[in-house]
Amino acid sequence: MPRDPFDRLAALLSSTKGIADWKLRHRSDRETQLYLVGQRREALRTVDGDRYDATVYVDHEGKRGSSGTTLLRDYPDEWAERIAAAVFRAGLQSNPPFALPGKSRYPAVPLVDATIRDRPEERAQDVAARLLRLVRREGGVRLSSAEVFLTHARTRFANSRGAGGEYDETSADIEFVVLAGDGVRGTEALAEYGRRRVADLALEESVAEASRFARDALVATPPRGARAGVVVFHGEPLRDGTISDFWQPFRFHLSAEAAYRKLSRFAPGRSITSGRLAGEPLRLSADPTLRYGVASAPFDRDGVALRRAPLVEGGKLERYWATKEYADYLGVEPTGALTNIDVPAGRTSERQLLSDGPLLEVVSFSWFNPDFVTGDFSCEIRLGYERRRGTIRPVKGGAVQGNLFAAFARAHFGREVEWMGTYHGPRAIRFEHLTVAGS
Repeated sequence: MPRDPFDRLAALLSSTKGIADWKLRHRSDRETQLYLVGQRREALRTVDGDRYDATVYVDHEGKRGSSGTTLLRDYPDEWAERIAAAVFRAGLQSNPPFALPGKSRYPAVPLVDATIRDRPEERAQDVAARLLRLVRREGGVRLSSAEVFLTHARTRFANSRGAGGEYDETSADIEFVVLAGDGVRGTEALAEYGRRRVADLALEESVAEASRFARDALVATPPRGARAGVVVFHGEPLRDGTISDFWQPFRFHLSAEAAYRKLSRFAPGRSITSGRLAGEPLRLSADPTLRYGVASAPFDRDGVALRRAPLVEGGKLERYWATKEYADYLGVEPTGALTNIDVPAGRTSERQLLSDGPLLEVVSFSWFNPDFVTGDFSCEIRLGYERRRGTIRPVKGGAVQGNLFAAFARAHFGREVEWMGTYHGPRAIRFEHLTVAGS
């Protein structure tokens, strides 16, 4: 019997009666967590994680079922029982058959910040000290709280078809809140984001922006009454995940699963927008190979080797992103799970996008959660700026309403590119016809 838990589990899965295929994933991580309350360090601690996730596949009467289970290193006596329970659950399912990926060569993707891996506590304290210095330099604001999480993780994978690999990764996640006001009347601004490397956190820009937003929110008033006009989404509203789900409707309709289930509104070679294209056409790729990308990886949870895949070209569907299961169902090559969304820079600078008014620039929504099936949205403005005849007026309250698929028929993309969650692309997108409703 192998001594290594991973090899022991792989052997157990291979020998368990009733399993036609299996996959096994082990993730171990060490996370250093630093908490600030005001100017004071509240805690500095390290948390270790270690888990094995196994999925078993059971074939019966030309169908395939699957079920997963989590197995812990410290409880090997439970492994066989948990796997047997997963086999029973998988036998209750009747899905069309599909194959697991076989052995493949995985790309080398840079994912590790050596300073996080080797000196996490030192780096976390450096980030906290720099954050405090930067906030003190800003006028009219103070730090309310902050969290700095630095993680080093290792992933190992194998399946019954010979696929296998491992990789290391790091992440640097920060969340901080700055306050403006005098205690009687005050506002706050939240910054929450992550990168692979500490050097990519861009604290100077983040602190300056959050401080400006907190100060401007103090004097912001509701936008003018309901009207249709130009709206520029700038920064946070375009994030993918955490604060904004801006790109989720595209993730859904670009998937092979949605196409297989007859739910996707997109068809190969056809426009992904509603209405005649009157702006710049959207170009969008899945790119898990971006250097130090937030969701970059050499392979997905099934063991599919990940490569860059253009999904939308010239505003038309090029291909669906497809896991191995749904690629088999559609008879196409798998791209693997969708990780990073990459949109190329546009032709126009942010300054130019914002210069041709009147318009509303939105920098923060209370939450941006469009309907992922229809693309409809109506989201409250947390902070924005009305730009009209050379004047800039901070606004909050009210809402922006529209449909994402219609909006992209009249969109223009900024030249400046940034990571925003798992979205890498223009920091600003101008939409020529959305509805703004006053509070």
